[in-house]
Order: sequence, then C-alpha cells, then structure tokens
Amino acid sequence: MKSITKLILLIFVLPNILALELSEVEPNPPGADTGNEWIELYSEQEVNLESYFLENNDGKTRSLNGSFTSYLVVSFDSQWLDNSDEKVILKKGDEIIDETILLKDDKNNDFSWNKCEGGWLFIESTKEDENNCVGEKQQAEEISEDIAESGRDKKTSHLAEQINQSENKNFQVVSDASEKITLNSPAGQSSQPFASKQEKNRTGIIYAFTIFTVIIIILLALRKL
Repeated sequence: MKSITKLILLIFVLPNILALELSEVEPNPPGADTGNEWIELYSEQEVNLESYFLENNDGKTRSLNGSFTSYLVVSFDSQWLDNSDEKVILKKGDEIIDETILLKDDKNNDFSWNKCEGGWLFIESTKEDENNCVGEKQQAEEISEDIAESGRDKKTSHLAEQINQSENKNFQVVSDASEKITLNSPAGQSSQPFASKQEKNRTGIIYAFTIFTVIIIILLALRKL
C-alpha cells in the first residue's frame, strides 16, 4: 500500500519538478539594487509553488507561493543578491530542483544571467520573455568572425607593409652603392686619363712623324754647313 501511495505521489509531483526551473537572474540592475533585483522562473506546465523556496549563496531563503505557467518574476523588497560569488538555488523541502552557477555582475546595466542550453550566459535581459540564447550566440559568433577577419586584414596589411619596407630598403642600398662607385685611382697613385688602343696608335704615329721631321731638318742643316 505504501509503495502504491509513493508511486501515485511520484506521478503527480515529478512532472512539476521536471517542468519548473530557474531561467534568469538579475543581481545588479541599473540604478539601486534594493527593490530592483529579481529572479525569473519558468515552467511549461502549471505549477503550485507551495513548499518551494529560493536560497542564495549566503543561506538566505525566500518562500514561494501561488501557481503559475510560463514565466514568473520574483522580486525582493531589500537587497537579496550579491554582485559576485552569488548563487541561486530552487528547492522544495530538502530537494534541490534547480541551481545556477556562481554568478558575477558588476556592470550595473540591462544584462542579466540567462539559462541557455549547455549553461548560463551573461547577455541582454529578456525579463518575462524567452531567453535570446540563439540570437546572442549568433551575434557572438559574428563578432568573433569580424575580429578574426580584422586580425587577418591587419596581418595581411602588416605583411604588405613589411614587404614594401624591405623593397624600399633594398632599393636604397643599391642606390647608395651606385653613388659610391668612382673611377678614381687608388690612394697614392696619380690620376691617368683613360686612352683607347686607337688613340695610343695615333699618338705613336704623331710622335714618330715629329721625330722623323726633326731628323730631316737636322740633316738638311748639316748639309748646308
């Protein structure tokens, strides 16, 4: 008989336990925290919250009551959540129904912790609405792609700049070397004009003709004597 009773209770209670979950937490809203912090619950099925309560990482509790379907926002009259090392646990009696990771929120903006497939994300708040996990993930991927593309562009630009600088440097070296080329003789030697073979032959003929003319003149002078 006891086994049948437990089975009946399990049949009625288990769906509520599986359906109810923490969906969003705002520990640091814009402006003052007091009276503006909130926790969002979600359930696909109608849930009676009697015997359910919330517990934070300091051990403080907040009892829940009433029934709801879809989204329910739980607010606090005083500051109940810390901006760092915070955690929210949803319990029923001694049983943990759901819990967050350790939360940190020092931005004091419209971002909150959203439960998404595979974990919790700190993204733009969707209070009393479906968490925008897909859109935020896609946006994050696009931003990552833009950053990667920008990095590739910068790397390509930097490489082109290096190549350009290298080419300019090489040109400057060649230019400098060409400016240093001279036709001067080594130090200690007199400078001699460069003469071709034909010019040398022509000079030799002139010298020979001059000597021959001088000899003829001398011979003629001696005959007159």
